[in-house]
Amino acid sequence: AKLYYSLLPTDIDKSEMSKTVGQWSKECESLVDFYMTPLFSYCCHIDSCAIRLYSIDEKRKYKRYLDYQDWWNNRQKGTKLFVNKNTGRIVHCVLRNFVAHYEEKCANTTKRSYQELKQYYHGLQFSELDKGMKDVINSIAKDLKKDGFTVDSFV
Repeated sequence: AKLYYSLLPTDIDKSEMSKTVGQWSKECESLVDFYMTPLFSYCCHIDSCAIRLYSIDEKRKYKRYLDYQDWWNNRQKGTKLFVNKNTGRIVHCVLRNFVAHYEEKCANTTKRSYQELKQYYHGLQFSELDKGMKDVINSIAKDLKKDGFTVDSFV
């Protein structure tokens, strides 16, 4: 996860980082070479980082992961998990869900949890993704240290 985060491009214009995922997604529909933009490279690296962080949470059964799973399985009906104050806790779960599975093709697209997830994800600015990912990385590092693992400084 640390490696992929360190590969994030640093030459992205601030106006690009203020776009929401939904805005950029719409722009990409008309761009033939969107994969050549710094923002596309950013997305690839942050998504790879998210998948690895999610795997750590899943294997260690940390509270972030358990809260997300409870919500996803509809056990926390009415709980607003996807709010800005939680971005630093769950952004890796959100990214992993959209990267590892092509949800649009699944039967779950009408499920309340999927619809809330999609709305939240498409409303996030790239700057919020970046801050949320830093928060998650630091939080997971603290949990790992508490469990006796040696962790290099992430960010």
